[in-house]
Amino acid sequence: MCTIGTSCPHKAAPQALDTTNIAPKSTEPLEDLNVSWLDYYAAANKLANMIREKGIEFEQIICIGRGGFIVGDFLSRETQKPLGVIMAQSRGPNGESGEISLSQHIAFVGNALAKKILLVDDLADSGKTFIAVTEHFQKNYPEVEKLTTACLYKKPGSTYEPDLVAEQLVDERWLNQPFEEKSYRNLTPILA
Repeated sequence: MCTIGTSCPHKAAPQALDTTNIAPKSTEPLEDLNVSWLDYYAAANKLANMIREKGIEFEQIICIGRGGFIVGDFLSRETQKPLGVIMAQSRGPNGESGEISLSQHIAFVGNALAKKILLVDDLADSGKTFIAVTEHFQKNYPEVEKLTTACLYKKPGSTYEPDLVAEQLVDERWLNQPFEEKSYRNLTPILA
């Protein structure tokens, strides 16, 4: 958990790569990892249970949009805590990784942000989004005293270590969430 006003301990320090248990690198690209709705909600339930079991104290959930919308809504309903959103964009028009852009404001109902925030996203991929958002909180929201971070999935190459992770992924495969465009390609359009 980050205490606002101090350096954040979640930025993973660079470490030497342990190659003792790594198989030779294949020249074949890895297939995408497709997450079903059932898998997604199982991970969300696991995260909710982790929050309860660890006794994580927070007064408000802020999800990182777009990926964190559904898990943020789910956790808000499970915990009966208010939900807010900060928008982040880290992918270019062709899916390439780029600079992190954040919304200027956090949208929530109420007069002020809570002092204890649970910040949630679906995935810690490179870690850049979590780093940018936690630094944004430290710089712009001094009223927030405690920021706990959580996500459903974390890739091994992430440079950020969230406080809570439902599923640690074993490789860097592209993750297709059930709500993403690729998941809908075979559906019949409702509006024609």
